[in-house]
Amino acid sequence: MSGSFKALQNKKKPKTPKEKALYYAEHRYFVSLMMIMTFLALFATDLWEALGPPPIGNDIAIYAVMLVCLFLFMLEFITLSWSKPGYFLSFFWALDFLAALSLIPDSLMVFNIDVISLLGGGASTLTITRAGRAGGGGCMYV
Repeated sequence: MSGSFKALQNKKKPKTPKEKALYYAEHRYFVSLMMIMTFLALFATDLWEALGPPPIGNDIAIYAVMLVCLFLFMLEFITLSWSKPGYFLSFFWALDFLAALSLIPDSLMVFNIDVISLLGGGASTLTITRAGRAGGGGCMYV
């Protein structure tokens, strides 16, 4: 047997539910998926507009993408908060929380709920959510 195969066999397998959750949350495929979701959360609306102003009726597609991003970010956030020691209430926990929170206005547009208008804000939803995501995305590379 080769050395790398033995190392894989000797690797401790997760036994408890917390260990399994952490194993899957830190698995390379899930991390890759979350990198794609981060890219979409940061740039999807910009790319959507850059490809030409789509008909207003088609905006539901980009808002649905944001809803999927929010769901996956919350899944990762809750899983890591529960299973990863030292993550809950840490600096990175706060960054992840704020990044997920910034997706809520775009995500609720799927259901025709404009959070910013409901709060009486004059700024566009897009401007506010972009600012929040840019802050969260920029901190991921520090």
